[in-house]
Amino acid sequence: MGRHLGRGRRPGNTFRTPRPGGCRPVLRSGGAPLPRPPGAEGTRARPGEREGAHPDRHRRLGGRPGGVRGAAPDRNRHRRSLAPDLHHRRGAGLDRFLVAAPRPPHQRRRNLRVKLLLPTSIPLSVTVPDGVTTATYDNAAPIPDEHRDAEAIVVWAISGQRLADMVAELPRLRWIQALMAGTDAVAAAGFDPSVVVTSGGGLHDAPVAEHTLGLILAAARRLDVAVRAGDAHEWYSDPSAHQSFGTTETFSTLYGAKVVIWGFGGIGTRLAGHLTGLGAEVVGVATTAGERSGYRVITPADLPGELTDADVLVDILPALPTTQNVVDAAILGALPTHAWFVNVGRGATVDEAALKQALTDGTIGGAALDVFATEPLPAGDPLWGSPNLIVTPHIAGGRPHDPELRIEENLRRFLAGEDLLYTV
Repeated sequence: MGRHLGRGRRPGNTFRTPRPGGCRPVLRSGGAPLPRPPGAEGTRARPGEREGAHPDRHRRLGGRPGGVRGAAPDRNRHRRSLAPDLHHRRGAGLDRFLVAAPRPPHQRRRNLRVKLLLPTSIPLSVTVPDGVTTATYDNAAPIPDEHRDAEAIVVWAISGQRLADMVAELPRLRWIQALMAGTDAVAAAGFDPSVVVTSGGGLHDAPVAEHTLGLILAAARRLDVAVRAGDAHEWYSDPSAHQSFGTTETFSTLYGAKVVIWGFGGIGTRLAGHLTGLGAEVVGVATTAGERSGYRVITPADLPGELTDADVLVDILPALPTTQNVVDAAILGALPTHAWFVNVGRGATVDEAALKQALTDGTIGGAALDVFATEPLPAGDPLWGSPNLIVTPHIAGGRPHDPELRIEENLRRFLAGEDLLYTV
C-alpha cells in the first residue's frame, strides 16, 4: 500500500498484502473508526482516531480524524493492537472483521507430528523428515494399541480381511500408500471416503512385463510340457521343431507374431518394447483409440475384429465394475485355434468357466495365467488339469521397483498438502 492517498482520490478500502504466516488487518480510510473485534488485545484508539494511529497524527499532518495521510511512527502498532488471523468481509456497506479462515492444509500439516506404519512383509528403508515417526506392523496381526494413532500406512501383500479390520483399528488414518498396482482390495475394505488411497502404479512395470514375456515364451516353446516331461524322466520332443519356422498353424515364436495387449498402460507399453525387440507386431487396446508410444491403439469395441489373426491376447486389465468378466466366450471365440490367452491383470476380468470350456474344446491354443478370481486357486477348481494351461501363483508383480522413492515423495507431498502421485 502506498504511504498516503493523494488529493482527489475517493475514500475506500485500502488493503495490505498479507505476510506469510498470518494476515494483516484491513484498514478503512476515511469515515468513522473501525470497530474492534471481540477479544482483541492492546490499547484502544482515542475517539476519532484510527487504530494504531499516532495520537496527534491528524493534527500534525493537517488531516481530519480518521484520515490516512502520512505514516504512523510505529507502523506495526496496529498489528499488535488487533487479534491475529483476521480477514475482511464487506457487508451492509460496512467493513467487518471476522476470525480468518484456517491456514492452508499444507501449512497446518507441516507443524503436525505424523506416524507412518510400514509393513514387515517387505524390507523397506524409508527416510522421513523431522516430525514424522515410523513403526512396523505385522500384516497378519491386529495393529498394536500404541500405533492406532497412525495417520498414514503402507500396505503390501495383505489380505482383504486384514484391510477391513484396519478400518476400526486406525480411526485417525488419512492416507494409504498401496505398493500394489491394483487397489481393488483396499477399495473393498470399507475405508472412509476421506482417506486418500495411492497405488503402486509404475512400480511393477518392469517385473510384470518381464514375467509376461516369460509366460509368452514358455507358451511358444512349450517349456511347461518340457518341465513335466523332465519330472517324469522323459525326453520331450517339441512337435514344432520339425516344422517351418514361424508357421501359422501353431504359436511357436514371437518373430512375426501378432500380440494384442488389452490394458495398454505402463506395463503394456513396457511389454510392447520387449515384444517388438523379438520381432512381434503389437496392437494395444485402451479406452481411447489412437497411437501410444509408437503403437497402434484400438478401443474394446474394435477388439473382436482384431483378434481373428492374433497369436496372443494379453490381459493387463484392473478389476473394475466395467471389466468384470470382459474376457468372455465371445472374446475367446474370436481367437484362432492356435492363439494363446495370457492374464497378468486380475482374475475377475475373465469368465473362467468360458475359459475352461475353450481349453477343453481346443478352440484356443492354451492359456498362461498368473491371476485368478479366487486366490489361491482352490485345489478342486475346474481349471486345474485343463489341457495346455500354464499357472503361476500371482507372482508377476511381486517385486515393486524402488518403493521407497514413491513412499518418500508421496510423504513429502502429504505433509505439504500437495496432490499425491497415483491417487486412486
